[in-house]
Amino acid sequence: MCAQRVIWEDLFGVGIGTTNISTAANTSFGVPLNNHPSFNPGTQTVNTRKAVGTAYRQTSSGCLEYQQGSAVPTTSWEFDVSSKNLSPFLWSLFQSGAFQGAASTYIKYFVPYDKPDTDVWLTLVRKLAPAGTAASHRIVGAIVNSITLSAEEGQNLKATVEFQGYSFESNRDVGTADAFTFQTASCLQWQNAVVTLDGTTINIPGFSLTISNNAVTKFYDNATAVRHDAGEFTATGSISVPWGQATEGGNAQIDAFAAGTSSRLVIYWGDGEIANADTEF
Repeated sequence: MCAQRVIWEDLFGVGIGTTNISTAANTSFGVPLNNHPSFNPGTQTVNTRKAVGTAYRQTSSGCLEYQQGSAVPTTSWEFDVSSKNLSPFLWSLFQSGAFQGAASTYIKYFVPYDKPDTDVWLTLVRKLAPAGTAASHRIVGAIVNSITLSAEEGQNLKATVEFQGYSFESNRDVGTADAFTFQTASCLQWQNAVVTLDGTTINIPGFSLTISNNAVTKFYDNATAVRHDAGEFTATGSISVPWGQATEGGNAQIDAFAAGTSSRLVIYWGDGEIANADTEF
């Protein structure tokens, strides 16, 4: 009789590596996900219709119509954001544009990169079986290609993170090497956020911001990825400003848009906006 599993038994963990794209890192902490995702192996198929004498397409050991191609494993994670759990994913997204402050608070800064090179790779693990059983899933050499941050009234700040990787394994034995311990920092609640627009504190019902590095995976003449290259950096989002909001409400935003006037939006949690808040989140 086959043992049954339920979805809440899944555990997801992430490890950080800086050696090379093909070297796996043991997971260092767990992430309590909202969406219970699967890992897509991303295997591509070379599919070319040929004159083979049949109405259906054929595959065999010969050079017929179906052949297995290269693979780019992918997955998408959704989770509530805390002051601790977002940094590894932003580091993977911004790559060389990520750095840490020297003060004891270790503030993390993330700015648009100035080169396409990637030198931070994540290992993602979905624990499906106990230690001693090689049945869990793992993506090695992954980078984040986009992050969407969003919030709405009465909810936590949420992140949706899209990954693309180097290789996929379905036979990972998590053993004692992989850690799935959750961070202890509290979730960031939208009700505790401070929002300023052009220096004026405003009240808005929520926001959405998508940041992407538009990464491209390069294979050249290999079956597996050689590297990920960061592409054009883009950031798009939206907010809704109540009509009755003093200074920034009414037609203020429409008039600014029509005039081509840029605005500075800052969203933060904590005691106050830190220095250079227009270049970090």
